[in-house]
Amino acid sequence: VMPTLIQWHSQNPSAKLEETGLELLSLELYHPESDSIKAKLKTIGLEFKVQYAVLPHLKAILNTPLGHVEL
Repeated sequence: VMPTLIQWHSQNPSAKLEETGLELLSLELYHPESDSIKAKLKTIGLEFKVQYAVLPHLKAILNTPLGHVEL
């Protein structure tokens, strides 16, 4: 669940994307070593809610034109 960081040397490509009506509301992280993951994220300046789960996974909540969707 650790993110890959990309340093763009020009404008972020997402700035060229057309509006889709989608909005990321939240990104939740789950991992069997949640405290360790939370500490590692904090060392690189990221603070996420990391919860315990047997299997690592992510959950994204999106706002769409049809309402909220959970992925």
